[in-house]
Amino acid sequence: MNHNVIKFAAPKSVEDIAADWLIRMDGEPTLSPAEQAEFKRWINKDPKHKSEFMSLMEVWDNAPVEEIHQLLYAKKVTAPPKKSPIFKPVYMFCSMFFIAGLVFMFTDFSRFTQPESVYSSNGIYVTSIGQQQQYSLDDGSTVYLNTNSRVQVDYTDDNRNVWLIYGEAHFEVAKNPNKPFRVYAAGGRVEAVGTAFNVKLSDNLLDVLVTEGRVAMSAVVDKLIASPFSQTKTHEDVNQIDEMLSTVGTLDAGQRIKLDAVYQGQNGESPTAYNIETLSAQELQRQQAWRSGVLVFDGQPMSDFVHEVSRFTHASFIIEDPQVANLRVGGRYKIDKLDQVIVALEHTFNIQVSQVNQSTYLLSKKPEVKE
Repeated sequence: MNHNVIKFAAPKSVEDIAADWLIRMDGEPTLSPAEQAEFKRWINKDPKHKSEFMSLMEVWDNAPVEEIHQLLYAKKVTAPPKKSPIFKPVYMFCSMFFIAGLVFMFTDFSRFTQPESVYSSNGIYVTSIGQQQQYSLDDGSTVYLNTNSRVQVDYTDDNRNVWLIYGEAHFEVAKNPNKPFRVYAAGGRVEAVGTAFNVKLSDNLLDVLVTEGRVAMSAVVDKLIASPFSQTKTHEDVNQIDEMLSTVGTLDAGQRIKLDAVYQGQNGESPTAYNIETLSAQELQRQQAWRSGVLVFDGQPMSDFVHEVSRFTHASFIIEDPQVANLRVGGRYKIDKLDQVIVALEHTFNIQVSQVNQSTYLLSKKPEVKE
């Protein structure tokens, strides 16, 4: 355990005590039988205790909390059998007629007059802020699209090309040695036959992480992209960037590389300044936790923490105090509950959260209370 990771400040209120229990459950070892009994006495003492605890529990997603939850609610409640609805035939007929009318009104008949693409999964896939999606492609490959991301799939008879326009995506590639799977992103190209890897565009960096197998990495080096790439990519874009690519090297499972993203009007810089990094099994799992619906932190600075939270919400955070920015964060946070992160910040750290406007928050140290 990293003892430099701040987990909790001294409890003073019901909210703080509830957060303290959650932090203790998240640690190693978990609660002893005596501590479990103490916890049950506390949570049953006042309805407000249980309310605050259950509210904060939404922020954490780990086994100890779930075990305590099962302990408190060990009795199973059998739901009464649902009654089958009874519809009169005339209502069923009217409903079917109404639905058929809607289908007719909103059917795109143009697809019956135009030749269908051989590859039905070709097209653009987009997620909004806070949204995640999984897509299956024609060849059996799978794309996991993270928050606020956009990819374009363009399969041909000879190649399987995918463009990451912005955001982050994880690819599980179906094996086909005769048709390489290529992902293009901001002046870089990742090529695989049958493997799994993650590609992310963030802060003008192209971040590639291999989770299974091996990929070949190429990038634009010491050249200028003469014409802009449109949001919709074409075969001409593929040919143009392929002519400018230089080999960076190969990455095996557990390895990662970050390169300067190359856009219109920017000169590519040699990627040799960036070393291929080998991640531990624990760090590799942490990096991919978003596909399970959680964000995991293990000693990362507060500045990285709020930056990651901002990717999944419309909120932005301002940190002017370097001491606050360098606070080390640990814990697991549900992606669909990040609106409660502010509560966790106030109760887990000695931080004051001030709302600047509707979506901006200022983080600062709480003023010392003079006794």
